[in-house]
Amino acid sequence: MGRKNNEDDVRVKMLSYGVRLTCYVSGAKKNRFLLDQIKRDLGEGELIKNILDIHYAIVDEIPEFKEKEHTELKKYLIDKIKLK
Repeated sequence: MGRKNNEDDVRVKMLSYGVRLTCYVSGAKKNRFLLDQIKRDLGEGELIKNILDIHYAIVDEIPEFKEKEHTELKKYLIDKIKLK
């Protein structure tokens, strides 16, 4: 796991026009991400932005999700998708 920014670091970044986000991904998720990148003909950054857009669009649509842990949100969404 990478370095965690403290609150002051985060506030400084919030004043910036844009920031570079990084993460470490391995195994099957890494391969799925890279295959998705090829399939959609996108750069890594553009694909990550699309994923973030989807996440925050869902959270904005359902206000109670703003307080849920990501694990709860994931479980809820998977359960709802299975119902259809």
